[in-house]
Amino acid sequence: MQCIAFEATKMARAFPGRDRSSWCLAPNLIPVRKNSILRQGLILTKVPKAASSTSAGVALRITDRNRCHPAQWEHRLGSFYSSRLYDKSFLFTSIRAPDERAISSIFYHKFSVNRPGPDTLPTDQNILRELRGHAKGSFSDHTGTLSPGQGGFTLQYASLTSIPDHSAWDETQPDIVKYPEQVLANVKRVVDDYDMLLVVDRMDESLVVLSLLLGVDVGDVVVADSKITGETYRMWKNKPIENSVCIPTKKSFKSDAVASFLESDQWRASNYGDYVLHAAAHKSLELTIEQIGREKFEATLTEYKRLKTIANDRCAHQIHLPCGPEGQLQLDKNKQSCYILAKDFGCAHGCIDAVLDKERPIKRDYNFIDVQGELSEFKASLYAR
Repeated sequence: MQCIAFEATKMARAFPGRDRSSWCLAPNLIPVRKNSILRQGLILTKVPKAASSTSAGVALRITDRNRCHPAQWEHRLGSFYSSRLYDKSFLFTSIRAPDERAISSIFYHKFSVNRPGPDTLPTDQNILRELRGHAKGSFSDHTGTLSPGQGGFTLQYASLTSIPDHSAWDETQPDIVKYPEQVLANVKRVVDDYDMLLVVDRMDESLVVLSLLLGVDVGDVVVADSKITGETYRMWKNKPIENSVCIPTKKSFKSDAVASFLESDQWRASNYGDYVLHAAAHKSLELTIEQIGREKFEATLTEYKRLKTIANDRCAHQIHLPCGPEGQLQLDKNKQSCYILAKDFGCAHGCIDAVLDKERPIKRDYNFIDVQGELSEFKASLYAR
């Protein structure tokens, strides 16, 4: 297997900054063509179990605070945005270490379920069956663990172009990467196609860089940490939504046997593209920080951490997830707390707005693309709260 760090360094790049007027759509935008709005504005390719709720909350907060048309945050494959308008959109996604994302997905999607059975117990046998792709749904686009031989789940999910099945890996030669040059080309295409790659294991730094690239205030990327509520339940959605139920989530772990498999040649070969993409995202983050300027970045990061601590300290009591700490469904509270009903995106945003507006008062000029795609300027006074 080719050296991951070496290949990642060759394809990494510093992401350029963008003027707010190039991605902030008018809040009352009426698309000229059906679905044309889906190709514009702030767009998140929401990779499952890669800090996707945090990323969605940040995307919605940015557009809310800057009075833009709401960000796109749905779980959609990157290929959905293959025809996006580059000069009228900002596309980003989040990249997580392949083994961590896989384990998180297995415990959430396969073990924390409404109808438990032998296959939903967190045993080594069940976990390894998922990691080898031998379980039902292992290759699902949204709840799966692996890609069907495409180089990795995240690579195939984020790619704006379709990657053929079994073009990177095949179970008949489990320790071999097929056509590694093509896998590397697929990774480079993702790095080049996106305006920013968030690195999940460096999320604070990534969000600070995102704010600087977008030209928004650093307070616009501060969201409450839902984990401080001690979340132990997830909502199992039914129709109507009021009939949904709350079920316990299972805390993830890795046994020695599972950890050993995640270091195996088979796992590394089948997810080679994801490992290179993760390394390239790390290197791109470093290059972007250097481009911004280390001193400016560090000062902004310090301010971000200060604001985040204040937000968590003062607004934790306003975080209301769809399921409460005792397993009760609490959709009324959730609707008031979070941006989207029955989701955990940007919860306690009203409290955070009030706290940060007092802590960090700023004057805003709202620039965005209007219906015709021309630049419009609206002063903050037009949007008095």
